[in-house]
Amino acid sequence: MSIDLHSFEPSHDSAIHSPLLHPSVFLHQNAAVPPVRGLSRRALRLALTYIEQHLGDPFTLEDLARAVGVSRFHFARLFRISTGESPMEFLLRSRIERAKQILVSSDRRMSEIAATLGFCDQSHFSRSFRRYAGVTPRQFARTHGEVLQTAAGA
Repeated sequence: MSIDLHSFEPSHDSAIHSPLLHPSVFLHQNAAVPPVRGLSRRALRLALTYIEQHLGDPFTLEDLARAVGVSRFHFARLFRISTGESPMEFLLRSRIERAKQILVSSDRRMSEIAATLGFCDQSHFSRSFRRYAGVTPRQFARTHGEVLQTAAGA
């Protein structure tokens, strides 16, 4: 049912008592709802740069939020909106992606790669890697290292 507010006469009793004419209801119903947005481009760039520069360092969500200049809660919420991941999920995935690069381009030991990328130990690194990549770091290195060597030798 559509009601034309302009057709009501001021003396009409139902118009005076109608909740549709109460200013707060009218303003609330017609208020522009701000779109849900994530971090500004600048803030997202700051966050991603911070993560990249500190990939192997231990840091907290608080450190990351401080680098961007917002509260921890606000940062975590906006980062998820912007990227589809929590900041710590993004960090872990970034570490795994960097580990993949190292695994196929060097012969460094797993413990060294784990330490370089900020994992507390080799076991944590291996579990995390397997969860994200579907294979262990050694299996990944063996499979992708062979592909790299074959491509280089061809």
